[in-house]
Amino acid sequence: MRSVLKTAVLAGVALGLGVSDGTAQTLLPGVDSIVRALAPEAAGPMVRSIAGAGTLPFTAEQPIPAGFDFPVFSFQVGFDAGSHVLTTEGMTALRTIAAALLDGDLAGSRFQVGAHVIQGSGLNAMPVSARRAAVVAEHLAVFYGISSNRLVPVGYGNTKPLDVMVPDSPANERIEFINVDALR
Repeated sequence: MRSVLKTAVLAGVALGLGVSDGTAQTLLPGVDSIVRALAPEAAGPMVRSIAGAGTLPFTAEQPIPAGFDFPVFSFQVGFDAGSHVLTTEGMTALRTIAAALLDGDLAGSRFQVGAHVIQGSGLNAMPVSARRAAVVAEHLAVFYGISSNRLVPVGYGNTKPLDVMVPDSPANERIEFINVDALR
């Protein structure tokens, strides 16, 4: 529950950022805030036990199931409407994220790059979100030298809205960075 609240608060900071039209400016918290949100110690306890399993029953390449509390930072990245093409504002947002991922406290960590789209977008949600996640990971690798081994793109489609009461809320269209070091 704590990570859901933290995600909602951080997404709220970046709400209304030109997700599909690229007209608004991105307002992200500072690099230090992002690093604190993604640091391994930001995770809460697992709320679901796995008796005798020895390892977690999923991998970084799969959507994180409910009941696990991994460090997460959620924000909006601008894409051209209905596509996976980054806008200028989207690239600017990724610059701030890149600085956080290159910080010494996170430099060795792996992250799932989860992309979410809104329900009423008229898009085929899963393929579009998967392409968006891949584009974000590729952009960070190519332009900022972040090893692609540290970034695991996963499309969530419209399966995990932040605002369940308003499925078409802009808050539901976001990129999440989830520290998946616990899955090693």
